[in-house]
Amino acid sequence: MIGRATTEGKRRVRMTLALVVAAVGLVAGAAYLLREPSDEGVAASAGTLVPALAGAADRVSLIEISSGTGVVALAKDGDRWVVRSADGYPADFARIAPLVQAIASLEKDEPLTAKPERHAELGLAWPDSSGRAKLVRLRAGDEPPIEVVLGDARGTPPTTYARLLAENQTWRCKGTAAPEANPVRYMNPEIVALPADEVRAVRHLGLVVTRQADPANPTQPATWVSAVAAGPIESDFWPDAAQTLARNTLPSWLARLEFDGVRRRGATWTPEPGLTIEYDVDGSTVVVEGMREGEAVWVRLRAVPRGDAAAGIERWTTWNASVEPWEYKLPAWKASALTRLREQPKPPAAPRP
Repeated sequence: MIGRATTEGKRRVRMTLALVVAAVGLVAGAAYLLREPSDEGVAASAGTLVPALAGAADRVSLIEISSGTGVVALAKDGDRWVVRSADGYPADFARIAPLVQAIASLEKDEPLTAKPERHAELGLAWPDSSGRAKLVRLRAGDEPPIEVVLGDARGTPPTTYARLLAENQTWRCKGTAAPEANPVRYMNPEIVALPADEVRAVRHLGLVVTRQADPANPTQPATWVSAVAAGPIESDFWPDAAQTLARNTLPSWLARLEFDGVRRRGATWTPEPGLTIEYDVDGSTVVVEGMREGEAVWVRLRAVPRGDAAAGIERWTTWNASVEPWEYKLPAWKASALTRLREQPKPPAAPRP
């Protein structure tokens, strides 16, 4: 029995080794099929994928990133960059420069297929409705555009499949270049950062939330208190549970306000009271007005100067000029933080008979 067991074990080992060898062969075969240099010149060529970009990176003034979902256009406008495909919203150069540098640094590592019918296997087919490939077009002055197709990327070691649009030859390149076809990725998405300790009062749907210090304990931090203002809103509109949630939510709601989308202000705007908030801060009242558009919530912002604290007016006047021309799409979680304030808890289920 021991002999039979030993023989069976050896047979299993041989089968396992055969399977491993076969798998390695398949992988090697796939890599070989994609590695199809047309001649020794291609096999021996090296250097950067886009040598023309090496001396032109500082002069690039237009970048277009195309994918199956659309085109993001970034343009230099005087001393600043704007997202041309988002109505000229200001771009963040710190998010643009790494993209240009990444493409300029791509170094040819190995030539792969030069057959157009096999480009899709590397994510390098163009046009490509799947979204795997990205076409990056860069312009530097009046020079011809530099057009690069970027495909799949690998992290270990960092490699990117790429080719020049005008050429069928594909390359595995050292380095990673993975541009995103989302215009917000090239902006500073933070509209305002207003810490709760800078807020004097918040008004929302007739509820007024204010900071209250304890005179008996001046060293203790102030607490937030709430009350329903006189007006059309009845006191029972804000039950205790909803007021508690409002005190915990509203003062810090503007502590970090970011957006998922942006557009120029349009002619049509119908704000909803449930999406409108006012913040009294030093020198101004910051007003947020929201409007639903399908599942999305868009907001407009403005700062209204107040004469009680002139020191803060300049800060908010500058901010006001930067946000007033625009409408911002809120992240879903940020909008839901407001709608939850008015969601009444469900009554407990009746016991079964």
